[in-house]
Amino acid sequence: MRFLISLVISTLLILPTLSAKSKGSSKSVNAFKLSNTINFDGLLTEAIWNKPSSNSFTQRDPEEGEPATEQTEVWVAYDEESIYIAARLYDSQPDKIDASLARRDSWHDSDWFTFYIDPYLDRKTGYYFSVNAGGSIRDGVYYNDSWSTDSWDGIWHAQTAVDDDGWSVEIKIPFLNYGLIIQRK
Repeated sequence: MRFLISLVISTLLILPTLSAKSKGSSKSVNAFKLSNTINFDGLLTEAIWNKPSSNSFTQRDPEEGEPATEQTEVWVAYDEESIYIAARLYDSQPDKIDASLARRDSWHDSDWFTFYIDPYLDRKTGYYFSVNAGGSIRDGVYYNDSWSTDSWDGIWHAQTAVDDDGWSVEIKIPFLNYGLIIQRK
């Protein structure tokens, strides 16, 4: 497996800024309000993805907590119904990107992007959404501070695209399915 990029969002939906925790430091990720629809194809051609990205991430595998070995850019956008996550995952050896397909919630060594949500802002419970370069998905629930289960299957959408520079993903997560509450400043 080449790498796994994890974006841990610890206090979600205090829009327009989202907060994240990484190795004890506070980071923020801007969330942009959508004015146009997304052509949901994994290609990141919409104007919203031209806005400034978040790009300071750490690995989970193989060296947890170490800086990412490849450049990664992530954007968060929202409208009245959903949150959208887009990521551009560059790869210095794009011919080695593993875009294997698998059944939902099956873990296999390949290139993955994972997004975590803590909708209750308690840092003990939440959801995770994972997509590999081939479009296989995993999702589940975290509870009791450190337990997880992948028996929960949320309703969400992801599209990926692989190219000569790496791969990209677009994720759409409807608010209503997860009891997510938008808190505006």
